[in-house]
Amino acid sequence: MDIHKELKEEIDRAHEQYKYYAYQYRVRNPSYHIGDKVWLVKNNLQTSRPCVKLDHQRLGPFTILAEINPITFKL
Repeated sequence: MDIHKELKEEIDRAHEQYKYYAYQYRVRNPSYHIGDKVWLVKNNLQTSRPCVKLDHQRLGPFTILAEINPITFKL
């Protein structure tokens, strides 16, 4: 039973070390407010352009009209 305890402690230590190094490079999301101008990335939107490869990658700039929740906005 001691080996299971040692392995669990080793896994926990490795997890804490991974978390420490991952959080060093984490970047906070920018804070947007009503009236700000933003660009919309066109990953999941379809347009009437005939060739997807030559289509625009970003649309806008759009003005933020309302904040639905801290990460979702009405444009």
